[in-house]
Amino acid sequence: VAEDRGRAQRLAAILEEEGGFSLPYGPVRTNLVFFCLPEAVFPEELENNWTGDETAQSIIGEVLSDLKDRHGVLVGGGYGRGGRVIRAAFHMDVHDEGLDRTAEGLLDVASRWIR
Repeated sequence: VAEDRGRAQRLAAILEEEGGFSLPYGPVRTNLVFFCLPEAVFPEELENNWTGDETAQSIIGEVLSDLKDRHGVLVGGGYGRGGRVIRAAFHMDVHDEGLDRTAEGLLDVASRWIR
């Protein structure tokens, strides 16, 4: 469990520091990382608009589909704050290679969507 939490904390740090992702619930304390895509992924009119807009939901769905198709990484979306929170879970089947692939994949697909 401690290794899973450590991997989750490393992913959170990478996403914040290198990708401009936000952690809406604060620092990671478990094996779960809750994060939001960088605001620049969304059209200007949706920045800082957390109302669960269908356009935002569509973009998130496409980004996560792109992540799965390009990198084989599956994370969950549609959590709090208007459905913009995404969750990545680390467990006994996710090792350092999975952490690396997840971080690289998220940074890659987010950069493809930034306007």
